Amino acid sequence: LRTDKSLYVTTTLWQVRQALKYGIAPFTTSSLVGYVIILTRRDKVDEAYMLSKVTTKLAFREDSMSAKAVCLTCGCFFTNFTRERLDTLVAPLLQGYHYGLQGDLNSAFHGLHAYLEARMVLGTNLVEIEEELKRYCGQMKDLQANRMMSYQIIMWQFVKNLLGQSDDPAQLTGDVMNEQEQLEAFRVAGDKN
Repeated sequence: LRTDKSLYVTTTLWQVRQALKYGIAPFTTSSLVGYVIILTRRDKVDEAYMLSKVTTKLAFREDSMSAKAVCLTCGCFFTNFTRERLDTLVAPLLQGYHYGLQGDLNSAFHGLHAYLEARMVLGTNLVEIEEELKRYCGQMKDLQANRMMSYQIIMWQFVKNLLGQSDDPAQLTGDVMNEQEQLEAFRVAGDKN
């Protein structure tokens, strides 16, 4: 369900004000991560980075796998990459994925996607990445996380194309997916991501 962006901003800011006024509650870290995202999108990267660090420390004081997953995934994905070397973010992204499997599949798979992209940018052997994609897509299938898997198979087919495992390297069509069928499925679902 998509909502008006201004409603998201208003709600997030209200939640942050409540946390500052009344203290930390079970979902405070999610609100703070939302505020980190808002700050980042408004080009307040320094503030977002500092808040991301504080929010991650707060999440690790809680006993919530979901809070840890959200903080590690969003912190690395939205802000930390602007201030830290990419190779230092690979392990936290994978850790966020594992925490997310225990409480927040959406954060888990966003962290996984960022982890795999980071490994590609860092020059990891594509055969290794292809094996990971195969394993992780299998996990997504087992967990019936079909929407998130539909994004990962794009990367998987892209890697297979780079490895020469498709008829036309310029088309994302091969043994993992068919580009035209995938685009049609996204169109039918109304998914513009």
